Amino acid sequence: AYQQNLHFKQFFKVLELLGKPWAKDMEHVAFGMVSLDMPLYGHEISQDITPVEAGLNYALDLSKDFIGADVLRKQKEEGVNRKLVGIELIERGIARGDYKLFSEGKEIGVITTGYMIPNTSNCYALGFVTPDKKIGDIIEVQIRKNMVKAKIRNKKFLNKKYVK
Repeated sequence: AYQQNLHFKQFFKVLELLGKPWAKDMEHVAFGMVSLDMPLYGHEISQDITPVEAGLNYALDLSKDFIGADVLRKQKEEGVNRKLVGIELIERGIARGDYKLFSEGKEIGVITTGYMIPNTSNCYALGFVTPDKKIGDIIEVQIRKNMVKAKIRNKKFLNKKYVK
């Protein structure tokens, strides 16, 4: 949890440097934010996975110049080779990181993070798939030697209810 907290603090610092003033106030709450619906450094975002691929366009201000901005602008204009999606297993199993994803027998991506939700039989995951896949598509996760049916869904796994 400490390492994840450190990554979130760095994430908010980067957002602040990119001109998002609200990010400065968020650094102190980073510890409580570790959850499946946020990208985890090294899994859903890294030196090899761009914010555009990870679906973090809302955090980018591409009107400014910074290291890597040209690559991100090109990805936004031309599209990406992979995109991050939510995945819900339809059949019994637990999707783990690095498990391969298939559609009609063809490999289309990989699981980055997966969890069995406590006190339920639900298993959710995040994974990268080819950009032609959309919400509702049925895919398969290779769990060891078995192919397990899953459905592509949005990345919002929990409906957080806030009282205002």
